[in-house]
Amino acid sequence: MPLWDAAVNHGATRPCNPELRPKGWAADQPFDLWAVDHRAQAMCTEMHRLGVWVDQAARTVLHREYAIRAGKRLIRIEDRLGGLDWVRQPPPTLLSAFNPNSADQFRDLLYEYLALGPPPGMKPEEFLTETGLPSTEGRVLRAHLARGDVARSVKELVLDLMLYRRETTKVLGTMLGPLVVARLPSDGRVRSTWKAHVTSGGRLSSQGPNLQNAAKKAGLMRLRAVFAAAPGRILLAGDMKQAHLRIIANEWRVPSLRDAYLQGHDPYLVTAGAIFGEK
Repeated sequence: MPLWDAAVNHGATRPCNPELRPKGWAADQPFDLWAVDHRAQAMCTEMHRLGVWVDQAARTVLHREYAIRAGKRLIRIEDRLGGLDWVRQPPPTLLSAFNPNSADQFRDLLYEYLALGPPPGMKPEEFLTETGLPSTEGRVLRAHLARGDVARSVKELVLDLMLYRRETTKVLGTMLGPLVVARLPSDGRVRSTWKAHVTSGGRLSSQGPNLQNAAKKAGLMRLRAVFAAAPGRILLAGDMKQAHLRIIANEWRVPSLRDAYLQGHDPYLVTAGAIFGEK
């Protein structure tokens, strides 16, 4: 018995609204949640098989640029360390061999030798790690930058430390480092693992690397140019056109959303009108 028939016969699926059936959906294939899910999984598998070509020339330029930037920032960090007013004087060995990417050294610097303490209003479970140590993660550091009781020299140091971490660990280590030729298959492509069962609303996720969230911040947008079309190829962009709302409209049988799609209206405007009243 075919997989689709077995699923239907055992009640493992639910028919989808036939009015929303895609035009390219095979006539002999059931249009139900089981079939839609398997189609999504097949798409993820195919995307992984194809991979994404890496423009090594662009990668090399960016790698050199960020390495130089990180080196200059490290010099600035060392200068800032020499001009701080310490609550407790750190040992010379810490200052002479300070590693901003060392969580232990970073933690000692902020909380033992500068005695910052928890940011005002931050809950203990937000400030402390699972092991009970003060945190040096991004949201805690950003909270320190917003404090009114911290000297400007300390805030400038914290900001440079945050940016150095991002440039060396995230950009050079996590994003650009794994894309060097020696670490890629012979076809020069990187292959992310795509999943359809992690995020909500029917969206996909990817990892190894995360191609969706790579360089979303404005200052890192140039990193996306590394993922390019191979010679003789072009990239085409596609949009799923509010797929999550289509799923909601179909699964929950929401009349206003169904009518919006069937009549070609903007579903967001329809929702806004239902909440705030039509004008």
